[in-house]
Amino acid sequence: MEMRYGISNLNGLLVSKENFEDINRFAEGYALIIEKIGYKFLTRENLEIRTDKYDWATDYFYGYAAVRKEDGGKLGFINYSGELIIPYLYDGFSRFTADGLATVEISGKFGAINANESVCIPIIYDRLDAFFEGLSVVKIGNKHGYIDVLGNIVIDPQWENAQSFSEGLAVIINESYKHGCINSNGEVVLTPKYKFIGNFSNGRAAFFRGKKYGFIDVVGNEIIPNKFKNVNDFRSGLAPVLEKEKWGFIDVNGDYVIEPIFDKASRFMDGHGCVIYKGQPGIVDLEGNYRIFEQYQTVDLPSEGLIVVGLK
Repeated sequence: MEMRYGISNLNGLLVSKENFEDINRFAEGYALIIEKIGYKFLTRENLEIRTDKYDWATDYFYGYAAVRKEDGGKLGFINYSGELIIPYLYDGFSRFTADGLATVEISGKFGAINANESVCIPIIYDRLDAFFEGLSVVKIGNKHGYIDVLGNIVIDPQWENAQSFSEGLAVIINESYKHGCINSNGEVVLTPKYKFIGNFSNGRAAFFRGKKYGFIDVVGNEIIPNKFKNVNDFRSGLAPVLEKEKWGFIDVNGDYVIEPIFDKASRFMDGHGCVIYKGQPGIVDLEGNYRIFEQYQTVDLPSEGLIVVGLK
């Protein structure tokens, strides 16, 4: 029998009126219900299921969710009321971001639209990622650079691969598949030399060398040595790290704030992370106080004060 899911509060009390085949965590007041018969939305306000149903849908991002009405059909965007704001025109998409644009795809080519359905960037590129901090990765020929929200190529395509900007820096990858970093002016801040660099968060990014992870700062200094078997991003000043087969949480200086006692641990969200302790799922707060919910099979990251839980 397949596991079903419900919604719990932060104390572990089941608050959902129904259970579901699958459901995402809440985002912008709605949780996406995923079932064989279709996709729907659960409201955060009263935990009621909206009546609109789709063949496929995404979470809400900056007021809009991408939806598809029928199998094999085109994608459009709805608002919080379920009203179709952008018609079913697109083969693919990258979600709306704070920059007010969504990347869309038609026949294998990418461009960008705004919420008024205006095409802001022509749909002509082989790759165009979501916009972050005013810039998006763009692929022209076989190289990657960056384009701004007005459609100007502001950093010439020159790298084998590239990632989105975060805290003013972006990871770029050279022909030898080594990772480095540039700033928003296209200046190389960190010469490509690492096998992996993650996105910057709280002034730190993970790097990988010699089969272990550490963290660099925004100027490329190895602030936290590569001594961890696995890590995740910093959130609220803490990052989960795996050392000697147990997960704990360190601060931006590499000092343990929450000792490594967990079987598994996630990054923080809304002031909590999800953990597994002695085989049982639970949550932990920024001070290291944890609650284990033995009544559930799984526990997701809390969001908007509620948790998606796997039911026994």
